[in-house]
Amino acid sequence: MLVKLRFSELNPGQVTGYSVALPGHAGDEAEPVWYGGGRLADRLSLPRLRRRWSPGRSGAAGQRGASGLTGAERNAILEHAARQAGAAAEHIRWCALRDPAQAADAAHAAADALHVAARITGSETLRRAADAYDRAARLPYGRIPRRSPQGRSLRTAAWLLAMAGRSGHDSGLRLCGLAARLADLTIAVAELRQAQQHAAQAAAARTAATRLRDEISRMRSASAPLRPAPAARPGSPARASAAAAVPVGAPAPAQLGGAARDGRAVTSRRRRGNSPGPSRASPKR
Repeated sequence: MLVKLRFSELNPGQVTGYSVALPGHAGDEAEPVWYGGGRLADRLSLPRLRRRWSPGRSGAAGQRGASGLTGAERNAILEHAARQAGAAAEHIRWCALRDPAQAADAAHAAADALHVAARITGSETLRRAADAYDRAARLPYGRIPRRSPQGRSLRTAAWLLAMAGRSGHDSGLRLCGLAARLADLTIAVAELRQAQQHAAQAAAARTAATRLRDEISRMRSASAPLRPAPAARPGSPARASAAAAVPVGAPAPAQLGGAARDGRAVTSRRRRGNSPGPSRASPKR
């Protein structure tokens, strides 16, 4: 089954509906015949489905986030979106060398993926990267590119990301991987626009890639595990600081130990000296 998403014209990346089609059911110009979810059945409209997927159920609902998905399900969506972004980058690079027009839809769909990624992470850097990329995604005279399988896959991944919502701290590495694939995707679009001799759009895509790399560096530093402090060695600054804490003129601990041992030895000798010795026998007369 094929799935096509409908996005808001006012809020890029916001999904407002969807349509489905069968691969073998084609109409004019061999294009699939699409049917909206609400036309198939009232309960299949997107608002109805979202209400059904909302949390509030017992049992496993306590382990689910605001999106109604478990952590494992959100991680699977992040990995799927990263794979789709990588596949779109390969497709765009292939088209840039052979037929740049075929890459228009994938480059256009990358904007949705960037905006949704910025929304689920809450990152201001990603939001500025998505805003910078918008210029690189636009076609001349506001034309809408012809849909392609790569563009549809990327839009579906963006829709899944939007449904997953914000991820927890356990998804940090997967979010970093998604941002890395999106950065590679924007670089591929910059190469495409450069091949098309669209210098302004190529510069916009490179700006987005730079901001994505900045966010990747921040994510990696935030997810790096803390290392325990090394143990103090003899002669180390920690030992020196402990020795420095002894007041001036006070005996060192080693000296105190030696003095105590000497005092015990003197006391022992005194006790032996004061004890009465064996009496000497008087000589016989």
